[in-house]
Amino acid sequence: MKQSEVIEELKSTIKRQIEKVEEFKSLGELALSTNPAKDSWNALQCLEHLNRYADFYVKEIGTRLRHRGSKTRIEDDVFNAGYWGNKFIKSMKPDENGQIKKMNTFKSKNPSLQEAKTDSLERFLEYQEQWLSILDKAKEFDLNKNKCSLTIPIIKMNLGATMQFVIAHQERHINQAERALSAVEA
Repeated sequence: MKQSEVIEELKSTIKRQIEKVEEFKSLGELALSTNPAKDSWNALQCLEHLNRYADFYVKEIGTRLRHRGSKTRIEDDVFNAGYWGNKFIKSMKPDENGQIKKMNTFKSKNPSLQEAKTDSLERFLEYQEQWLSILDKAKEFDLNKNKCSLTIPIIKMNLGATMQFVIAHQERHINQAERALSAVEA
């Protein structure tokens, strides 16, 4: 896939995510804040979790795109996520049977009931506008060569893989929020 296609695919995914979360607004705080099961997150907790990651990644990628030494793109080269990129992106997606691998989250990224409020929804939408802006700026850069730090400090991935990973992570938890809302409505 060409780098421009990666960016357009990510923008399309974010726009769909915005539409889904906009629909959440009409549901009310009770539905959004009700946990579907004892050890499951509610919809607001899913969004607050994503906001905590966005706090890091919007800043990290924004810094990379402002750095004067960043490698700019001359041609629309084929994109290669690399070993770690492919591994992390795959870990966010359902397997061939549609099953999602359960993962533990860092304590700092695990929202409690008290921390996930309706402003989590608005903050998420604000971050998505920032992501769209970042993706527009990323068109000027080589997605294969600009390295980004991850929340796991010893690993770095290229710019494109980092963005794919973050957006796949968002998709995973928006789907989780939808399942939580469906369970509450049932």
